[in-house]
Amino acid sequence: MQQQPSLIQGAMPVEVAALREALEGREDQTLHGFSFSTGTVEGHPLVVSATQIGTLNAALSTAVGIGAYAPRAVINQGLAGAHVEELAVGDLVVGTATVALHGMQSPARAAGEGFAPFDWVFDPRSVPI
Repeated sequence: MQQQPSLIQGAMPVEVAALREALEGREDQTLHGFSFSTGTVEGHPLVVSATQIGTLNAALSTAVGIGAYAPRAVINQGLAGAHVEELAVGDLVVGTATVALHGMQSPARAAGEGFAPFDWVFDPRSVPI
């Protein structure tokens, strides 16, 4: 019996590039606008997916991946916007807390003003946490 693959996801191509390069017998395909690569690493079947940025894209890509590959596990990994010199590809960071930023509203700012996370407000349409 063939072993079910694990689905490993990252939002941006840079977050999945090393995983894709490690796949033996790699095959690439695009399903519903999302890129998937299949293959094995040390005999373990994997599907690597670039979900694209955003909660909606992650949800859609995950649903497409589950429907197409019936994975035994789904692992979402990536940078989460971090660009820290102390971290290298393959490092594991374990958080002690989480913030649901997808439920935040950011007031409009003029071009070039960047963002101000301390001005963000919780979107009242979201489910409270």
